[in-house]
Amino acid sequence: QVKIVLDEKQQQVLDTCLAGGNVFFTGVGGTGKTTVLKEIVKKLEEKHRGTNFLSTKPTGVFCTAPTGVAALLCGGSTLHSIAGCGLGETVGAFGKMWVKEKRKQWRDMKVLIID
Repeated sequence: QVKIVLDEKQQQVLDTCLAGGNVFFTGVGGTGKTTVLKEIVKKLEEKHRGTNFLSTKPTGVFCTAPTGVAALLCGGSTLHSIAGCGLGETVGAFGKMWVKEKRKQWRDMKVLIID
């Protein structure tokens, strides 16, 4: 398995995430944003593994993106899919976020990543 080596700023972002902090990181193409994101997801899943054994997502770590293509790249789902509201084309669609199954998912969520 390939060992990822992060630079100082990338490591600071990872450390902040692991400490429970909120982060926003950005950069031009080729600066390693996706690599950092994947490392964050991996480390957070390791940290939370087994904490939500009855959850739909045992680690409670959800990686999302606004579009399907972006979600594929981060190894997650669209934010709308996780929320349960589909495309959210009507106000009623957002009510689906609070059905019993989704309420449990929101409560079990330890980390929500939006790429």
